[in-house]
Amino acid sequence: MYDNPRAALDQWIHLVNTLAVDELLALYDDDAVLFPTFSDALLTNKQAIRGYFEELGGQPSIEVSVNEGSVTTQSLSDQIHVIGGTYGWRFDQADDALVLQARFTFVLNLARSSPILHHHSSQLPHKP
Repeated sequence: MYDNPRAALDQWIHLVNTLAVDELLALYDDDAVLFPTFSDALLTNKQAIRGYFEELGGQPSIEVSVNEGSVTTQSLSDQIHVIGGTYGWRFDQADDALVLQARFTFVLNLARSSPILHHHSSQLPHKP
């Protein structure tokens, strides 16, 4: 269980960065929905969510970090919260790194051991 939405977000970031897929998957409720950053599929079960993160984990040196000034939280009740903002996804490619910016929203029920009910992430449009 988590004391606040930011603690759950920080744990999600840590688990992505350490490629701990089983632990990451455990954050998602059995009925969670994921609109992933790097897929056009709507993921509505843990098997699909696992496949998505395992594929991401196959990328060389993946890392995600939150853009700190972007994070907002809305409390819908004592336990239900929405946290969102933007994060950067870094992928090492040969002698260079590719960094893609995306926006995210998590709907969390902090009373549950698997608090993520809904996760939406979409790549930010490129600015010329």
